[in-house]
Amino acid sequence: MGEGETVQAFTTIGRVTSDAPYRAEQAMNFHPYRVDVDYLKNAQPAPIKPLLDRLRLTRNQGTNWGIAMRGPKRRLDEIDIRLIAEAMGVLAEFEHLQG
Repeated sequence: MGEGETVQAFTTIGRVTSDAPYRAEQAMNFHPYRVDVDYLKNAQPAPIKPLLDRLRLTRNQGTNWGIAMRGPKRRLDEIDIRLIAEAMGVLAEFEHLQG
């Protein structure tokens, strides 16, 4: 850790397909919560900085935009998710997945 270039990019995108989180057995005494996700396999990493002023999640946050991104998952509104899918080169595939 602490070596190499910092990555500030959306690296994957998908749609949650399970109705609710469920407990998975990962090890004898370790049962984390999981959700099932259909990931878009053709998605390309999209740098975050060019999107900061366009995304509702981070707009007007200035240098504090990272606070909005903390945590394991975020629910994004339709406008933000479409902007991210477009930046990742999978907008058409995302729209098809939404059905």
